[in-house]
Amino acid sequence: MGRGLRTAAVEWLVLSRLRTYASFVRFSHSVFALPFALVGVVYASYVAPVTIVKLVLVIVAFTAARFAAMGFNRIVDRATDALNPRTKDREIPAGRLSVAQATGAVVVASAVLVASAALLNPLCLALAPLAAAGLISCDDAVVVAADGCVLATGYSREGSPHDHAEEAAIAKLDPADPRLGAATLYSSLEPCRFRASRPRPSAALIIAAGLRRVVIAWLEPPVFAPGGGAELLRETGIAVVEVPGLAAQARAINAAVLGE
Repeated sequence: MGRGLRTAAVEWLVLSRLRTYASFVRFSHSVFALPFALVGVVYASYVAPVTIVKLVLVIVAFTAARFAAMGFNRIVDRATDALNPRTKDREIPAGRLSVAQATGAVVVASAVLVASAALLNPLCLALAPLAAAGLISCDDAVVVAADGCVLATGYSREGSPHDHAEEAAIAKLDPADPRLGAATLYSSLEPCRFRASRPRPSAALIIAAGLRRVVIAWLEPPVFAPGGGAELLRETGIAVVEVPGLAAQARAINAAVLGE
């Protein structure tokens, strides 16, 4: 009986710890983001056979990449999280995980990513660091000309921890390009109207660039700063289109900043 109780206690502790790590990176949100990886598998199947083993490796690599990226975000943002009422109950600020434990989990997840990518093929192994880095981003943007030509792309933290996706994309545009007036900027998140990290918010940069149409997946949540970017753009005559059907996917990717 004593041995049974000890076994049950150990099992409970292990499951409790696993739940803590799963909550640490909001593991359940991987389900919402997984279809993006599987779409890539479908495209790959057009040129090469996809076996069950490869499919499993893709899922493992994707899950490990997301764990590593989200965990890294949690570690880096722990001081800010502790001050934010929405995020102060996350695992590190609340003391349920130490920085050392979180770092160890991120290292293990990174190793799993590298191993599974290596088993897929050399190209996947070479791109593995980019996969993890890309998942740290919470916003992506692309500027497309009227003829469908991609003029520029950008993502959050592309060149600096303070980079916004729209800012990174606009910085790559040629101000003299005559196609800008008819181009569209697509972004997974509403361009910011107010900003603390830099003097010019993304909405102001869009206006200055001469873009006349913006398509977004969802409105900016009032986590660190109030929204209003779409409203400002409309006030200056820029057409803003919101696509609610993509809001769930954008929200899932942004779970780290939403405290979900």
